[in-house]
Amino acid sequence: MRVLLLSAVLTAAAALLWLLLRRRQSIVYPPPSSLIVEPEAVVTVKRQPDGTYDFRWTPTDQHVTIYVGSDPDAIDQTTPLVETDAATGSPDGIIVAGLPTTQRHYFAVKFGDQPAHIVAERVIPLQGVQNFRDLGGYPTADGRMVRWGRIYRSGALSHMTAVDAAFVNGLGVQLVCDLRSAEERLNDPDSDLIYRRTNGYQPIPIVSDQDASRRARALLFDRSHLTTLMIEAYTDLMLYQHADAFGRILRHLAAPDNLPAVVHCTAGKDRAGLASALLLLALGVPDDLVVADYTLSNQFYDTFYAYAEKMIKPFTILGVRTEDLQPLLTADAETMRAVIADLRARYGSVAAYLETAAGVDAPTLARLRDLLLV
Repeated sequence: MRVLLLSAVLTAAAALLWLLLRRRQSIVYPPPSSLIVEPEAVVTVKRQPDGTYDFRWTPTDQHVTIYVGSDPDAIDQTTPLVETDAATGSPDGIIVAGLPTTQRHYFAVKFGDQPAHIVAERVIPLQGVQNFRDLGGYPTADGRMVRWGRIYRSGALSHMTAVDAAFVNGLGVQLVCDLRSAEERLNDPDSDLIYRRTNGYQPIPIVSDQDASRRARALLFDRSHLTTLMIEAYTDLMLYQHADAFGRILRHLAAPDNLPAVVHCTAGKDRAGLASALLLLALGVPDDLVVADYTLSNQFYDTFYAYAEKMIKPFTILGVRTEDLQPLLTADAETMRAVIADLRARYGSVAAYLETAAGVDAPTLARLRDLLLV
């Protein structure tokens, strides 16, 4: 009996030691910035911290003319904002100053006599709101393009400043879809500075009730499983358990009176990221661009990190570091690729998922495409 007891004690001690060693293992993750996949585009524009607009395009020896307007569908192309070519400037871009940063600008960029490319800054820098982005500008498989200025994805709107509110209200937002839980909305309600028409605020909670014990075991003993848990959370616990919620989002966006619209969660990465991916896929945007759009959330990793650092303070005594959470805090292209593949394997197509699980029928999809594609 004593031998058996001693054996059991030694076995338990060995198991505890193994678990402690496993917990202490450090996984080296790539820099979050390296996970960003820039969506391919003929021309892009980004606003710099100094308020200038940086235009980039594939090197060309053609004359380039840029026009500016406040409506992407009606840019006056009679008076250029700026002109350049390889002989007088850079062959691959130009920096433009002097435009007010308090309003949204859309640009028509012409190369020689070719039709203009309509572009705008995708990531919109706000003071108190993170990850606010325009889903426009992506080409579709049938040769059309997602309209700029119709659908925005974002993190929480709770800490919107007066300057932010003036800018966002200037976008003409008619609908806000808030994907956070009731508890999140109670603790951190959206700012009342943003304009809301009657029924213009729609709480559509998407809550991941993932098994906390599985997450804890992965975090403490085998962090290599965190990526797998992330994929399962996106598929089983969000897309499949909350298919009706994703359907509600798309049905709201298929109503012309609801546009422009903002779809947001807390970080603007996971729930809003899935909603955005479904919408883009439903519109016919190629997978590579949908995946690239998802990864743009990595630009805000420092914000996600700071939030997580506060949340895990009680667990630091167990050896948990904020760095260990990186698979949960980043937007990895392979994660979204796995999610899209799983959805198609289970339902056959995105359209089949939307119709059979999410309740988005063919006429609704047709309305979405009519409203959001050009």
